[in-house]
Order: sequence, then structure tokens, then C-alpha cells
Amino acid sequence: MIIVRGSRGSNKFDLHCSYNLRRDAFLNSNSKLVEDNSISSYSFPNKQTGFRGNGSISISVSPSSSTNYYTIMYAKLENNWTIIDENGEFNKIFSRNTNGTSWSVNGNGLTIQILQGNVAFEENDTWHLTVFKSNNKLNEINLSPIDVTINP
Repeated sequence: MIIVRGSRGSNKFDLHCSYNLRRDAFLNSNSKLVEDNSISSYSFPNKQTGFRGNGSISISVSPSSSTNYYTIMYAKLENNWTIIDENGEFNKIFSRNTNGTSWSVNGNGLTIQILQGNVAFEENDTWHLTVFKSNNKLNEINLSPIDVTINP
């Protein structure tokens, strides 16, 4: 006797479901992962241990940005920030406004602005940022196979 089990939705394509999640902006006890249906998006930046300044960072990504990991580091002597990608191919110094308390950079599909708070940034204050580009948006049908490894 043969028993048929499982979905009969398609005998032509393997079906799968994929959700993209990212860390939200509330990096405290209420922090959670949120659904992300953008083609290119970023995870909210993590401050490296020992980060002393209390300023803010705002980021926007364009659909042209690619998957990459960035480090954004402050140099107190120069009163400036530098961004570098994981391969060292994108290395750029932020432009600084005339009062020296806000900085901005554009490139690699990223626009980043940093504002100083009431506690000044210190040498080597560092943010880590990941940008992720997906070829398939949420609720879009993908007919190509997906390779998944499951560790029991």
C-alpha cells in the first residue's frame, strides 16, 4: 500500500518560504528582529564595546548597494570618522560640517550621517554595520532552487 503525504501544490517546482529579518533600531531590552522586505537594507549598527560618545547615526541604503560588512571608526585627533568595508575596497573619510559636530558620507549605495550628542565621541568609538541585498523580495515567487542545510 502506498501512502501519499505532503503538499500537492506543485509537482513541477520545489516550494520554499524565505523570510529576511533584521535587527531593529531599539538596541535595549525591547530589541527584536523585524521583517525586512526591502531589496537592499541594513541592520541597525552595533556599537563596539567601550563606545563612549552618545551621538546618533542615521543610514539610508539604495537598491544599488550590495551585501557587505562595514566598520565606522572615529579618530579624535582629526575629529573625523572613517568607513571601511570588510575587504578594504571601500575606504572613505566622512565630510565634517563647520562646527565639527556632524559628519556625513555617501558611497557604495549608502548615505550615512552622524550627529554628536552631549557626550563627545572618543578615539576609536566604532560602529559595525551590515548591508544585505536580496534578489527576491517578500511575497515574490522564486522558481529557482534553494540550497538549505539543516543541523539537527
